[in-house]
Amino acid sequence: MGNSRTSQPPPGDATEPQRRTPWLLIAGFIVVAALIAAAGYWVWLQQARAIRSQAESTLAAVAELKSDQITGWLDERRGDARVISSDHLLAGAAARLADGTAGTTTWTTVQSHLAAVQREYAYVDVVLLSAAGSVLVRAPITTDHPIGARARQLADEALLTGQVQTSDLYLGPDGHIRLETAAPLLAIGPQRRRAGVVILHMDPGRFLYPLVQSWPLPNSSGETLLVERRGDRVLFLNELRFRKGTALRLSEPLDNTALPAAAAVRGRRGVVEGVDYR
Repeated sequence: MGNSRTSQPPPGDATEPQRRTPWLLIAGFIVVAALIAAAGYWVWLQQARAIRSQAESTLAAVAELKSDQITGWLDERRGDARVISSDHLLAGAAARLADGTAGTTTWTTVQSHLAAVQREYAYVDVVLLSAAGSVLVRAPITTDHPIGARARQLADEALLTGQVQTSDLYLGPDGHIRLETAAPLLAIGPQRRRAGVVILHMDPGRFLYPLVQSWPLPNSSGETLLVERRGDRVLFLNELRFRKGTALRLSEPLDNTALPAAAAVRGRRGVVEGVDYR
């Protein structure tokens, strides 16, 4: 019987495809994983942009709402003053009280009228001053709220211009925050005699500050700030949500570029990103 030999391939040829297969699988897995990661990142990026856009739209809507509310409240207070200023009977009574020609009935009638205004519109007090600046009538009678230099200056401006004047928010000499409106009284006649002026004293803590601080959406950190430029600093006018005793007392440098409040008083508009007062 003859010997038969079976030819076999070289050892390297039989295992080469098997060696390449795991690396191809690994490479394919890496490519697929990269595509999935890229797709996931793209989806996340789109969602993040949509969430940010929604947040910016919400902030813009809240800002507009707050602006309208504050403007509306101030307009109502100026409207109260304009009604008083156009009351010629009150102007005539003020002139007689200043001259000393009015009787007790006139004083009682004026005091009752001013007391109704103070009570119905929740003013701290309503004071009738003569053109010379002396107090003629006060409502309520028991109120001893001082007429400070700022209020008298406001009264002088109202008498000089014949127009209703409103003060800025400021700290009074007693440490209380004040906001006042002055209504000039012009008597009927060709000379339009300046008979006196009515000072309406408002407490911002009764309505304005709660209006500013209220947030219309469920949010743990959102708040509205009233700010004003004072020299080279930005002054916070209202009580802050996360820091007490700050109204008209807390200020920050105007050149703090990271502070949105500073950007606002420098004239920046729209949505900005930065670090708050905390």
